[in-house]
Formats: sequence, C-alpha cells, structure tokens
Amino acid sequence: MPYTEDRSVWFQGQGLWQHVPESDWRDWTWQLKNRITTVEQLERYMTLTPEEKAGCLFANQKLALAITPYFSTSSTGMIRTVPLRKQVIPRSDEMVLSSGEMLDSLGDGRTPSRAVPCGTG
Repeated sequence: MPYTEDRSVWFQGQGLWQHVPESDWRDWTWQLKNRITTVEQLERYMTLTPEEKAGCLFANQKLALAITPYFSTSSTGMIRTVPLRKQVIPRSDEMVLSSGEMLDSLGDGRTPSRAVPCGTG
C-alpha cells in the first residue's frame, strides 16, 4: 500500500506492515534486516519534499539513512515539520558545512571521527 497523508486509511500498530507476522515485527533482528535505506524504499511509504529527497540521495556519501519499520510507523504519517520526521529523514540543508565546522575538530591530523569530550560547569 503506498503512503498517503489521508489519516483515515492508516493502520493501527504495525502501520503499513500489517502483512508482517507479529513474531517478526517484535524481533529486533528482523527490524534491522528490513530497514529502509534507500530513497526508493522510503518513497513507497511517504511523499518526500525536494529537500528530503536531496538529503536522502546524499545519505550514501555523508549522512546515514536507516529507518526500521517500527520507527517508520511513528514518522511516516507526520506532517513535514514534526521533529520526529526531521530526526529520521535527512534534508539537503544538512549537507552545508559552516565556517566553524572542521573535519578534524582537534586540529591534530588524526581520525576525524573521534569523540571530543566537553566538560562544563
């Protein structure tokens, strides 16, 4: 069933995955194996804005796109401004690097993916 903004046709519980046996639905390994990881998969369940589509296309290069079916039932029917939808669907404005961002935040030439602890107070 394709995604629709018409809330009267939404299912309860498993959303658009009513065909999945409950034993699979409650299995975290099944959820991970069936993550939505491409724009094409995501568009089966919701209508994307141009900014969301561009962000999803860029996800393979910089941002991660991996939405479990369970989590998608919470975000697919939401209007585009709801924070939960913004948390799971990348947008094109997330691709912009500001002047204050650095790939190597410590400036020491090491792996840029290290965490930088920051204590306050």
